[in-house]
Amino acid sequence: MNKNKNKASLKMMSIGLILPIALASHLLDIPFIVLYSLVGLGLLIWIINFIILIVKKKNKYNVLLKDESRSDDEMLCCNKDGKPVKIEYYRSFQARLSHAQYPMMDFYNELKNHALTYKGVSSHMAWGYDALSYKGKDLVRFAFMGKTVVVYLPLDEEKLDHGIYDVEKVTSKEFEKVSCLYRIYNFSRLNLAKELLDMVAEQLKLEKLEHMQEQDYRLPYEDDSLLLEKGWIKEVLTPLAENEKGEGIFAISSSQADKMMSNQAAIAKIEEDTFHKHNLYGRH
Repeated sequence: MNKNKNKASLKMMSIGLILPIALASHLLDIPFIVLYSLVGLGLLIWIINFIILIVKKKNKYNVLLKDESRSDDEMLCCNKDGKPVKIEYYRSFQARLSHAQYPMMDFYNELKNHALTYKGVSSHMAWGYDALSYKGKDLVRFAFMGKTVVVYLPLDEEKLDHGIYDVEKVTSKEFEKVSCLYRIYNFSRLNLAKELLDMVAEQLKLEKLEHMQEQDYRLPYEDDSLLLEKGWIKEVLTPLAENEKGEGIFAISSSQADKMMSNQAAIAKIEEDTFHKHNLYGRH
């Protein structure tokens, strides 16, 4: 309703400026160049008013406008004492899986079933990843980086053909036993990921199961409030230093801040450096 009112007011302002100018130009026989200049002035005023309306609209919210350098899971607000705090949302592997878009969830489901076709393989769900192992030895770890499924494998990436397998080396200590990273964002890479899994299975001298019934490891979509209740998302409030304060901070609760998150913000967007910097699998 407010949008329609704003548009109507802008249209009326434009008409109110341009029509009198055109009429005056006709009656007074003013040269066209003058008319165009006046019309240009009217358009400039219209644009300035339009920008003012946008700024006012943004400032009515209680959350600071997000800096592009911040993650989608970060926002600034105030605690009950009015002191500025930073709210961060740490998402578990299950939370990311619940919000995974097609075909990423299917990629994960198919790869996990493929890995479990080997005898003695078990799955352990950590905070930031799903780890599959054989008698304590890593077979593969599944995780999400942004919207992409990735696998961590105990392979020497230097011995792989990089023309076929576009693998990356992970330097984080938490992943030193599975330092070979492979991103899966299409069906071709899905098949190559299966080949890499088979290489690890061969290293571990694993045998295939004679019969294996596939399971569905996909999760239904659930909104942030439900994921918070389940403990699959953790909310961390950090007080801000004096020089980190920003204008436009108003007092709202953390639950209100969560409700104000857009659906896009709910979808995790964590890059590799952020993922490895936080000891995600250790946060429970």
